Amino acid sequence: MSEVSELSEVSELSEVSELEYVVLTPGDVDDVTSLLVDHFYPRESIRMSVGLSPTTKMDEEYIHNCLTSALSMGARDTTGRLVGLVLSYIYSTETPNLINMVKCSNDIELKVWQVDKIMADLVDDFLEPGVDSVQQMTRLCVHPDYCRRGVAATLVQKSMELGAKRGCQIARASATSLCTQKLCTRLGWETRATLHLNTLERDLLNVSRISCNKFKIMTKRLVPKTTKNSWL
Repeated sequence: MSEVSELSEVSELSEVSELEYVVLTPGDVDDVTSLLVDHFYPRESIRMSVGLSPTTKMDEEYIHNCLTSALSMGARDTTGRLVGLVLSYIYSTETPNLINMVKCSNDIELKVWQVDKIMADLVDDFLEPGVDSVQQMTRLCVHPDYCRRGVAATLVQKSMELGAKRGCQIARASATSLCTQKLCTRLGWETRATLHLNTLERDLLNVSRISCNKFKIMTKRLVPKTTKNSWL
């Protein structure tokens, strides 16, 4: 997911019983940043396509805000090592989407932000009946030692449970890899919009560097749709 690329390239086969799933906090920022730099940024489609350095600082404030949300989930092994995570935050009719608060320091970072913003604007979630609070999920990442073992799916599901308890009506992710799109579909997410990369400005992304030629906005209802009362 760069916005549930913001889900990374993960496919699930079986669950891992020895992992502890925890709510991430600002105190986890170093572990979160390390996992993203090593295993998310180098293979996330948007960043790969523009050649953005994994050590970019453009996500620092974004990560901090996600970690203060009490919705981001992590998976730690028996040694305490962080081996999986999904970041999440809430935006609503009253609070802005964090994508609008990202600061870019160079042209490459600006290209990443521009694509993220295009994705964010593809669907207006608040046009959905009864929706005034959205859980944005992003930066889903699992260490290669734990891929294909159900970790990503568990992280997403546990984060959605937190979002539902906080009053969010839907969860949303920008799926920028085929694996992410397949995972979301398997978990019951719906494709709301598709961005075909050949429709972007020619110099925005180098599509030859990535295998996915279309990105998707995907959502999952956390509560049933509201319906109007009918009177006999």
